[in-house]
Amino acid sequence: MSRPIRLFVGTLMAAVAVLPLPAAGAAAETEISTGATQFVPALSQISADSGVAWVNKEAANYPVLIGNHNIVPDEVTGQILGNQPFPTSSSLIAPGGRWACEATAGGPTCTGIDGSTVQLSPGRYAYMCGLHPNHMRGILVVS
Repeated sequence: MSRPIRLFVGTLMAAVAVLPLPAAGAAAETEISTGATQFVPALSQISADSGVAWVNKEAANYPVLIGNHNIVPDEVTGQILGNQPFPTSSSLIAPGGRWACEATAGGPTCTGIDGSTVQLSPGRYAYMCGLHPNHMRGILVVS
């Protein structure tokens, strides 16, 4: 291995070694961005003991609610073998806003627009934006 490559690999390993670790028992939260009428990433995987949040990264709220997004069950993709529709819906998430499913011992727990809570057991959940259903879709895998 050449000297520049060894130096790069050594520097990279040293940088990774000093990264802060989460506190013992602290649950992680995965962030899914919404913006430009896309979910990023469109496919997300989380562990059953972590949480997930959808964050609206739109720069502004355009006329006719186009800058808002929400999470609703995707009944079409949810019928594909191995998937199921997301079990609840969020209220509108305005630019700069967020909606989260909190980490709990039994799986991420989401409070829907109707105020009811659901717990996500391991599985593949299909969701979409109710305002942009033709092109804003995502899959959340809980394992």
